[in-house]
Amino acid sequence: MVFYCICGGCNNSSKSGHRVHCFPKDKGILRSWVQFVKFRRADFSASSVTAYSRICSAHFKEEDYHSGDAKMVSLGLKSKRTAKLIPTAVPSVHANHSACPVPRSRDTVGRKREIATMLTDASQQETVHSVDTVESVDTGDQPLPSSTSDAGTQC
Repeated sequence: MVFYCICGGCNNSSKSGHRVHCFPKDKGILRSWVQFVKFRRADFSASSVTAYSRICSAHFKEEDYHSGDAKMVSLGLKSKRTAKLIPTAVPSVHANHSACPVPRSRDTVGRKREIATMLTDASQQETVHSVDTVESVDTGDQPLPSSTSDAGTQC
């Protein structure tokens, strides 16, 4: 069975090669895990935890694993999938910001809109300036080349 990380915005799973960890039975540590998940998923609560709820290894530090397991993994002698957490480990890493996006504030959205407006205004001014430049070029009395006169040659 494939287990997926329940952290908001995280797409890691046991199928993608990440170690996924069950929620602890200890009530105090369980509360800490739930608070970690709530940071990105406001709708999550202790009653949301099921037997299938998992958090992937990307949300834990190396110190959260048994020291022997961490060393074995770093030496390539043990798979990260079999490394075990210490009983008091609490997830603390909001890994891969692109995979786990932080909810945007209204200020960020407003700022993006402001930048888009500025860019649009700048491109319109640039277009007007380039048209003025073309019109101000002195061609003298010579006619502009006709596109029909070059009909015999092609590049």
